[in-house]
Amino acid sequence: MIRKITVLLLLVASISSNAQDISKEDSLKTWRFVGENKLTFGTVALTNWSAGGADAASGLASIDYRLDYEDGGTVWSNRLILAYGVNAHGNEELVAIDKTDDRIDFTSAYGKRFSDSNYYLTALTNFKTQFSEGLSNVAYKDTVLNDNGDPYLDPDGNPYVDSKSHKIRSSTFMAPAYWTISPGAAYKTGDNFKLVFSPLSTKLTFVLDKDLADNGAFGVTPGKQMLFELGTSIDIYWKQLFTDSFFMENTMRLYSNYIVNYGNVDVDWTFRLNYKLHKFFSVDFNLHTLYDDDVKIDRIVDGVPKSGPMVQVKTVIGIGFIYTINGVPTNVVEME
Repeated sequence: MIRKITVLLLLVASISSNAQDISKEDSLKTWRFVGENKLTFGTVALTNWSAGGADAASGLASIDYRLDYEDGGTVWSNRLILAYGVNAHGNEELVAIDKTDDRIDFTSAYGKRFSDSNYYLTALTNFKTQFSEGLSNVAYKDTVLNDNGDPYLDPDGNPYVDSKSHKIRSSTFMAPAYWTISPGAAYKTGDNFKLVFSPLSTKLTFVLDKDLADNGAFGVTPGKQMLFELGTSIDIYWKQLFTDSFFMENTMRLYSNYIVNYGNVDVDWTFRLNYKLHKFFSVDFNLHTLYDDDVKIDRIVDGVPKSGPMVQVKTVIGIGFIYTINGVPTNVVEME
């Protein structure tokens, strides 16, 4: 009996020792998950307001999830951003609904560290598109006519013209969609700064809507649904923590195409300031700046219709409800 107990204790000790070794080994292979879920609302209500205007209500829902893996010199980072916002405005007879945000953005980066340095051999891929149809205002000039259908003339005999605009369907799901594959080298310090340089970055633009593809939207050849580009890319991520409740975050991508107009640089830059008022409420300022030589913007210049690339800017300021899921660097994800 004593012999059996001795054998059993030795067996348990052996299993315990192996479990500790496995635990130590697993602790080097850690996953970290951080998720941010946010809802932002706004409203304007007018009653007998002499200055004019219209009632309005807006809402924005977004998620920002990160899943990171680190094992010694191996790093694998993943980030998914989904956002959709609308603005409804008008009166009891007519209500117009416009999108204020529409985003599907997934990034995955894998890296192997050189020795004990901050330099990595890396491969990065990014995919972007949107959920639903997008409409754009197209400006044009129209001659002002009288009740008889004749143009009104100014004192010099020239017809009066009026600036007008109408909405056209300019985008939809998978039109466009951008997929980039960027092998290269990275410099990374902690979780708050990373720079990735790729001398051979592939960029694929998909326009899987026949009408838009036939019009040559987003740089594709009319009738084609894909544009292939090969060039140089630089991806920068920088986050600055000012206090425990206040931070700044920058994400920038620069791309130049070897095949056409090398030296022209496409820019995709997002800037964010966030101040946490409470565990569940925060103030957000978001700036999104785009420049793409293949995206043509219709406009009126000195009365003449023109189309060409322009800097695109979107700003969003809001106070919203926020719920954060924080994962600590272990094999178990914890929620706060």
